[in-house]
Formats: sequence, C-alpha cells, structure tokens
Amino acid sequence: MRGARAAAVAGLLLCVVVPSPAAGQGAATEPAAPASEIAALRERVDDLSANAATEKPNEKDAWDKLSSIAGLVSGLLVALIGAFATYVYNDRQSKTQAAQSEREVAVQQVQTVAGFMPTCSRPTPSGGRRH
Repeated sequence: MRGARAAAVAGLLLCVVVPSPAAGQGAATEPAAPASEIAALRERVDDLSANAATEKPNEKDAWDKLSSIAGLVSGLLVALIGAFATYVYNDRQSKTQAAQSEREVAVQQVQTVAGFMPTCSRPTPSGGRRH
C-alpha cells in the first residue's frame, strides 16, 4: 500500500517538475512550484520509498487464517452431517423392515393355525374328540 502511495507521490512530483508538452507550443504555462515544495515532495517520496522497501509483508491475522481453513472445515462438516443423516435413515429403514417382517410372520402363523382349526374341532367317528 505504501509503495502505491510512493508511486503516486512520485507521479505528482513529475507533473510539478516536468513541464507539459503543450508549454513549448505557445500555450499558457502553469506556474512552477517553488523549490521548497519540490524539495519537500522529493524528501517525502524518498521516505515512502525507504519505508516500502523495509516494510515486512502483511502478516495474516486470525481472520485471514480462519478464512483460509473455512473451506476445508465446511466441507468436512457437510460430509459428517451427510454421513450421520444416512446412518439414521438406514437405521430407521432396517428397524421398519424388521418390524414388518415380524408382522408378516405373525400373520402367517395365525393363518396356519386358522387352517387347522376346522380339522381339530371336527368330531371323530367314535363320538369323541381327537387328542
């Protein structure tokens, strides 16, 4: 950021010191900046350039570090939630299927017993019941 400021100040300094091309063609010239202003601008440019050269690259703060791992964490979180939801769904499906199988077996048992009831309740030719 400071390097950009230094470049902007240097560009401003060039605009003040170097006359425009139109000045040599008979156009009205801008008043020249006083030497003290030019010296102050040059000193400011030198200071900014020195600061930009010695400045460390921006270190990442906690938010930058968090944003760099947020994609990984969110991906893992979505995968874990999906795995949990799949487990719960499959568990309920297996319990439902087991309960339905038990009901079907019970119905078959009742139908089997009901099929033998007329045979068991019929009297024997000797007048007694079967044992």
